Amino acid sequence: MKQNNYDMPWRPTYEALAASGWGAALLGTIGAASLASIPSSYALYMGTASAVGLILRGSQAKRHWDFKVALSGRKFYVLPMDNLIGSMKEGKLWLGKGWEWKPMHTQRCYEALKRDVSDFLPPNWYLKLKKIPLYKDVVGQPWIHGLNNREDDIQVDLDALEGHTLVMGTTGAGKTRLLETVTTQYILNAMENGGAVIIIDPKGDKELAEIARTACAIAGQPDKFVSFHPAFPASSIRFDPLKNWTRKTQIASRIAMLMTGGGGNDSFVQFAWRAINMVAEGLLYIGIRPNLKLIKRYVAGGPDELMQQVLEHFFDQNVPNWGSSIQSLIAEASKGKFPTKLNPASSPELIAYVHFYKNMVDASLKNESVNSLLELTEHPREHYGKVIANILPILQMLTTDDLGDMLSPDANNFEDPRPIFDSSKIIEGGYVLYMGLDSLSDATVGSALAGIALADLAAKAGEIYNYGDTGKSKRRITLIVDESAEVVNQPLIQLLNKGRGSGFVIWLLTQTFPDFIAKMGSEPMARQILGNCNNLIALRVVDSPTQQYIAERFGQTHIAQTNLAYSGASRTEDSGVAHTGSVSQTIAETMVDVVPQSVLGRLPAMNYIALVAGGRMIKGRLPKITLN
Repeated sequence: MKQNNYDMPWRPTYEALAASGWGAALLGTIGAASLASIPSSYALYMGTASAVGLILRGSQAKRHWDFKVALSGRKFYVLPMDNLIGSMKEGKLWLGKGWEWKPMHTQRCYEALKRDVSDFLPPNWYLKLKKIPLYKDVVGQPWIHGLNNREDDIQVDLDALEGHTLVMGTTGAGKTRLLETVTTQYILNAMENGGAVIIIDPKGDKELAEIARTACAIAGQPDKFVSFHPAFPASSIRFDPLKNWTRKTQIASRIAMLMTGGGGNDSFVQFAWRAINMVAEGLLYIGIRPNLKLIKRYVAGGPDELMQQVLEHFFDQNVPNWGSSIQSLIAEASKGKFPTKLNPASSPELIAYVHFYKNMVDASLKNESVNSLLELTEHPREHYGKVIANILPILQMLTTDDLGDMLSPDANNFEDPRPIFDSSKIIEGGYVLYMGLDSLSDATVGSALAGIALADLAAKAGEIYNYGDTGKSKRRITLIVDESAEVVNQPLIQLLNKGRGSGFVIWLLTQTFPDFIAKMGSEPMARQILGNCNNLIALRVVDSPTQQYIAERFGQTHIAQTNLAYSGASRTEDSGVAHTGSVSQTIAETMVDVVPQSVLGRLPAMNYIALVAGGRMIKGRLPKITLN
C-alpha cells in the first residue's frame, strides 16, 4: 500500500489480455497488408502502433507474472561450509536469504489469505518456460516467502544480538539447521577474536557436534573443540563444575539451586544449603578442594568422618602435643563416660575429639568453620535425614558411575588420560564446548547436569562482571541452549538478566511457549524470563498459545480493507419492469497483527520470520550446511 493508494498485487494480469489484443492487431495488420491492396504507409503506421502496444503491455504482463511466480516457492538449497564462510561479513551474522518485512507485506499477506493462492499463479506454460515447479508439487506454503519476489543475503549486526535471542519452532521446522548456520559463524568469529562458544544440547545431536568440530578445524584450531557427553565417557572430557568460585558460599548455592524451590525460600532448601556449605567449609579447612563426590559422601553419609579430620587438623595447628593428651579420653569415650549429642554410632575417637575441643581448648582459639561443622555433626540424625532427602537424589545422579568420574575429576589419577576442564578454562582459553546431556535416555539426569553446568557459568559471569574487563574489548561468550525449557533454572535466569555485562550472548531454542509455562509454573513467570530475549526468531509453530505469543511480540500495523456492496430493486407500480441498482466500494484502514497467527503455522521447513535489533523484521529461509 502506498499512501492512500490500494495495491492489489493478486489481481488477474489484465496486461496479458491487452498484450494479446495488440498481438492480434499486429498479425491482422501484417495479414491485411499481404492479402489486400492497402497503402504501405497505413500498414506501417498500424503495425508500428500494434508492435509498441504489444511490447509495452507484454513487458508489464511479464513483470506482474514474475512478481507472482515467487508464490510457487524457491528450491531448497544446500550450502557447503566454504560458501557459508564466504557469506560472512565482519561484525555480522549471516541468516540465510530473505527480505525485510514491511507493512506492504502484511497487506499482501492478508489479501493472499482470502484466496486460493494457486488460482493467481502465472499460466502453466510460463511456469514451465521459467522452469518453476507447479504449486501443487511444492511442500508447505511457499507463497509466504513469495510475498516479496526478490531476496538478498540477510546480515544482522552481532552487536544487535547481544540482547539474547529466542528461537521457537516445532519439531522438524528447522531449529537444527538454524543452529548449524549460527553456531558455525559464532565459532569462526570466536576463533578469530578470542571468544568462547558453549553449546548445551539435551538431545545430543551428533551432526551439530560435528559441525562445531569442523568449524574449529577450518579456523585452524581443531584442538579448541572439546566435547562432554555422558553416553560417550571414553571420548569425553572431564568437567569440574565446582572449581570456580570467589566466595565459599557459592559452592552450596550452586548445588542447592538444583532443588525444587531453588529460589531459597523453602526451609528444606535452606537446610540443604547449610549442610552443603558446612561440609564445603570443612573440606577447604583441611586443604581439600570440594567436588560433587566428596560433598555427596559427607552430606549423605553424615559428616562424622570429615569432622574427625577437621578436628585433627585443628589440633595439629593449635594444640601442641595433643595426641598424648587425648589417648585417655578415647579410652573413656569407648566406655561411654562422656555425654554427647553425636550420632550413637559415632566412633570413640570422634567423641573424644569433640569432648576435648569443647572442654579443653581455649575459646579464643576455636575456629568458625570447625564450630559450624560440629553443629551439623551434632544435629539429630532422624531430622537431618528428612531435611536433606530432597538434595540426595540430585547428588546421587551427578556422582554415579562414569558421570561421577566425569564431574568430580581426580587430577592425581594419572591412569585417566582425559583432560580436565572447568568454565574458567573454557572461557579464558577460547574453547568450544559441546555438552550433550543425553536427555532422551535419562531426562532427569540430563536436567540436573545442565543445571550444575549453568550454575557454574553463572558464577563465572559474576566473576567476570566483578573483576574482569568490562570495556568494549571484553571477549564474547556465546551460550547456545537447545530445548531450553527442559533445563531452565535460576542460574540461567541470572545469566539472561545480567550476563550481557559479562560478555554472554545467549540463544534459547524451544518448541512452544507452554513448555516454559509448565516449567516455571505460571505464564507471567514464563513471560518474565523470555522477556529478557530482545530478539525473536519464529520457525513454524502449530499450537495456538505459541502463535499468539509470537504475534504479540511482532506487534500490529494498519492495512487497507475493502468493502464491496451491490444492491438492486424493482418497482411494483411499473409491473416489475423498471429496475434500479448500485455498486459501491469503500476502503478503510484497520489494525491487524503484522504477521497473522495462522501464517506462523504454515511456514515451510527452514523458513523463519524474525524480529531483531529492536524492531527490524525479517522473512528469511535457511540452507542445509554441508561439510564439503
